[in-house]
Order: sequence, then C-alpha cells, then structure tokens
Amino acid sequence: MNAEYYPTPRPVIAKMLNGIDARSLKAKQILEPQAGEGALLDYLTGICGVSSRNVYAIEEDADLAYTLQGKDYKVIHNDFLTYSGDYLFDLILMNPPFSNGDEHLLKAWEVMQEGDIVCLLNAETIRNPYTSRRKYLAKVIDDFGSVEYLGDCFSQATRRTDVDVALVRLHKAEKDPRFDFSFSGNAERKFDFSEELISDQLAMNDLTGALLRQYEMTKSAYVGYIKARKELEFYSQGLIYSHNSVTKLADENYSPNLSASYNGFLNSFKSEAWSMILGKLNVGKFLTNSVMKDFEKYKKSQGAMDLTRENILSMVQILIMNRGSIMEKAVVDVFDIFTKYHKENRCHVEGWKTNDYWKVNKKIILPYYLDDIRWSTYYSTSHRCYQEFADIEKVMCYLTGRDYAQTPSIKDFISKVRIGDSGEHESTFFYFRCYKKGTLHLRFKDEKLWEEFNRQACKGKMWLPD
Repeated sequence: MNAEYYPTPRPVIAKMLNGIDARSLKAKQILEPQAGEGALLDYLTGICGVSSRNVYAIEEDADLAYTLQGKDYKVIHNDFLTYSGDYLFDLILMNPPFSNGDEHLLKAWEVMQEGDIVCLLNAETIRNPYTSRRKYLAKVIDDFGSVEYLGDCFSQATRRTDVDVALVRLHKAEKDPRFDFSFSGNAERKFDFSEELISDQLAMNDLTGALLRQYEMTKSAYVGYIKARKELEFYSQGLIYSHNSVTKLADENYSPNLSASYNGFLNSFKSEAWSMILGKLNVGKFLTNSVMKDFEKYKKSQGAMDLTRENILSMVQILIMNRGSIMEKAVVDVFDIFTKYHKENRCHVEGWKTNDYWKVNKKIILPYYLDDIRWSTYYSTSHRCYQEFADIEKVMCYLTGRDYAQTPSIKDFISKVRIGDSGEHESTFFYFRCYKKGTLHLRFKDEKLWEEFNRQACKGKMWLPD
C-alpha cells in the first residue's frame, strides 16, 4: 500500500464539510481524487445521505480501485494528475499525498469549472512557499479561498502521522459556462382575461402582443430543439444500438441539476459505446453468457472511465490475453449446463475417490430447450435458452479450433426439422432428436471431442487425479 496513504478520520471529514448545507450536498456531483478506500465518499453516502450515483473517484492502486467499485463508486481514472475527462463537478473533496499536495490541489483547480474544492494539505506547503508552484497556489488561495490550520489531526487516526495539516477551501466561478442559458429579451408580463381588461383596448393590445411573441419564441425554440436532437443522433451513429436511441438516453438523464444531467448522460452513453466497440471488434465469439454478465458489472463500475484510444486498446488486450482462461471457465459452465437437468447426463468414473465427481455422457437430455409447437410447422429453440446454445457452440469451436462466426448454429439445423419428426438429425458437433414436449437430445458426433471436453471440464473443476 502507498506509504502516503492516510485515510481521513471522520472528525476531520465533518470539519471539511462544515458550512456546506446538507440538502445542497445531496444534489452535488462530487469527486474524491486519489480516493484510497473511499473514506470521504463513505462518509458522504453513509452519514450525509448522498447517492452513490452522484459521487466519483480516482485511484491508482488497482486493489483499492477494486474496493471502490465494490462499493458502487464510479472510478473514472487511475491517476488524478493525468485526468482529462469531461465530467462536471460541483464539489471536489480531497486528501492528497502530503509530499505533493500542492500539485494535486492545483490540478483540482484546473479540473473544476464552477464549484468548491476542499483539500487537506501539509501545513508546510502553505507556510513555506519556496517553489514557484507553491507561490502560485498561495496566490490562488489569497484570491479565491481560505486556510484553516488543524494541527496534527492524524495523530490518532487509523494510520497515524504527526504532520501539521492545513484545510484549504477554494471557490471557482466559471468564466465560460458550458451551460449558458441567459436569454435575450424581457420576461413577458402576465395577465388574466377579465371584463375590465377586455374593455381596455390598450391593455388588450399589450396582452395579445405578449402572447403572440411568446408563441413565436416557443416555435423558434422547438426548431432549435429538433436541430439539436438531429445532431445528437447523427454524431452518435455507430456508438449506440438503435433500440437504445441517444435521445432516449438524453431524456432519461435529464434533471434540473445540469451537472447531474450531463454526467448521467456520459455514464449511459459510454456504457452503450463500450458494448458497440466490443461488438465491432468481434470479441463476442469467445465471450460466453457468464463472462458477458461479468462485463455488464464491469461496465456499471467502469463505464465512467474515459473513452480513449488507450483505454479501448487496454480493454481489447485484457480480453485477448485472458481468452484462454475465459474459455476454460466457459467449458466448466457448459459442463454444468449439460449435467444440471438429468442425472442420466452424468457418468461416474471408476477409480475416482468420490461419486461426487463425474463426466458428461455422450448422450445429453436438455428439457424445455425447444419452443411451444402449437402454432408451428417446424421446431425452434427456446428464447430462454438462447445464450446457453451460444455458449455450447462457442466451447465446441474453441476445443476444435473452428471459427465460431463461420460455424453453422445448431438452432439453424433444428429449425429445419418438422414437428413430430423424432428421428436423429445431424448438426456441426452433435446428432440430435427433437420431441414435442420441448425436450432436445444431443449426442456427441466425435468421441475425441467428447473426451477432450470432459478432460478440460474436470480439470477446471480440479477433479482429475494427480
């Protein structure tokens, strides 16, 4: 663990938040840079009632970042000093390393567009401004903030240090607002129709003129609204699936808090974009259903990571480098699919120490794998089992070295069998029979594939003898 990692004690956190209204705190978008285990964020979400949707973290230690993700905090980068993301924050709470806290605080000043920064520093950073960076920080504090000296407030903490600590508060007003909603024109006067008003020709002219101006401005604003939606749809093409339209994401994330709206949209849009990128890179041919579920969890926690060339390449490299272990796990998953329905799908192996170990039989019975046949001429596979079919075929392709994308699916073979035909038919890897009750029987065509599948699965379950 980082030698300069000192989790912030709760009494110090309370002092950091002193003066911030509790109600306004719940509405803020909050960042904790170099968050460690998230002591500040834990206090915000636990004591102050801030939603985890509104908090963000940056952490370079991989184990600590994993801990933060487990708490449902969005980790948006690994090194605060190199962060260059798009998120908007109303509040940055920070307890940076004491050795270069000035650099971290100035980075926070750069990142913040409009809002407040509350930062703990080694008091010497303020008292002894011997470097150009410290001198610049002193000027920023003089112009935009204040300092409070807390003494050795970490001397009784979980990880102790006798360093004298200074608490710095800064407020930054945005010079060039990203969301500038200042409108030209005067606010329209409000009138109620009444007999007195109707009889006053001048007042009536005034009222109708105001109403017509408002009507025309509304029409003009709607034209701008349509144009903006069209631009949104145009530029997002290829980064989002059509059934999840970008305008739908925009509408779902809209709220009166514009920073929250923008950050929420970024989170949703990035998650969709990651899915599309993986689809375009064709890594789905070895991502089984269980791995995809893990990836969905990853997207939820890591969807806030910057969508950069470096991160895209890193993601692909991780998947490619781990392809072997991913498919080894997939073999075990398919083994469990084959053996969870019928004991007849299992065969015990003489010589194994326990009867809890088994192999998959050459013949496998899979109930409810075929759809309702009442209104059909040909059999079809159950939508409920769609992912299981895909996983079975991905594993067989992996074991035989075939390209999954170029291998005919068993679903296609089944769809050519007429209802009532219970004869044995042939697919790429199996002989199969279909039954009206929805049961599917599979039989391995290749005995070597059957043996290799069992060997790999039992190895994955650590059932093989020494």
